[in-house]
Amino acid sequence: MSINYIHGGKNSIASIVQKVVEALRDLDQQMNLLPPSSKPSGLSTELIPDKSHWNQMIKNALHSISGDILKKIVLARKKVFTHPNIWNPAQIMLALSKIKENSFTFLYQPEDGIAFLGRSPERLFQIRDGRILAEAIAGTRPRGKNDFDDQRLEVELLTSAKEMNEHRFVSGYIEAIMHRYCLDVKTTSREEVLKLKNVQHIITRFTGNCGGGAHPLSIARAFHPTPAVGGYPQEKIFEHLRKSEPFDRGWYAAPVGWMNKNNADFAVGIRSALVHRNHLHIFAGAGIVRQSNAQSEWAETEKKMDNFTAILKER
Repeated sequence: MSINYIHGGKNSIASIVQKVVEALRDLDQQMNLLPPSSKPSGLSTELIPDKSHWNQMIKNALHSISGDILKKIVLARKKVFTHPNIWNPAQIMLALSKIKENSFTFLYQPEDGIAFLGRSPERLFQIRDGRILAEAIAGTRPRGKNDFDDQRLEVELLTSAKEMNEHRFVSGYIEAIMHRYCLDVKTTSREEVLKLKNVQHIITRFTGNCGGGAHPLSIARAFHPTPAVGGYPQEKIFEHLRKSEPFDRGWYAAPVGWMNKNNADFAVGIRSALVHRNHLHIFAGAGIVRQSNAQSEWAETEKKMDNFTAILKER
């Protein structure tokens, strides 16, 4: 568990610790006093973009890829759930925390009624005692209905030229950044399967010794955005996304985590949502390569939103 505290330089360490303890105690009290959840009534849903607009976005992306302008484009969409009352981020966070999967749970609440939260499977990078750990996650299939079906989908994922192509844009990019900062880059696992509650991904992990010479922010700027959330090549992707996506991503897919002078741990802010008073914005993205089609990518983003949409169905 990590806690971020913005220190203005005027408070003593003891007073900072006391404030953090009080904030944790208050959060714990909020969690314990939450009313029993019930399915919200009067809920409306908006798709941004809608399906026809999404199909056109995919068509435009494939045109850019076929013209060799870009190799991979990650397009995002969102669902906006509007409630008659203000959403309670603590209640959503409590439900997310009960999901059993290997992922990073995060909550940023700058003010009442405003919060960015989620459950990300993807580590951007970690620095511990001069060593960097980074992960490449790309390529997706849903989980199976039973063990046999799950294994079938895993094999389908690992033997799909489209999914492997998408993954290798990401792993190749991250490996190149690792070599820029580290002397002894090692691949600790290559193209394995990471199983989450609703989906499974291809994952490759890297480690290397950076010797403590690079500041965490410099490393974050080098990694972000990876081809897993932006596209490839990085220097050409921003203009395309600004023209294509019908909303501002904000914190979606941004680095989320903590750092001090020498150490850091950042995840990628995916499988995430923005609470904005009575609006809940749920985000998901899909990597577009030559073999992509709009229907499959829409279905993939639906599965990626399931952690949140399942919570709404249960409430």
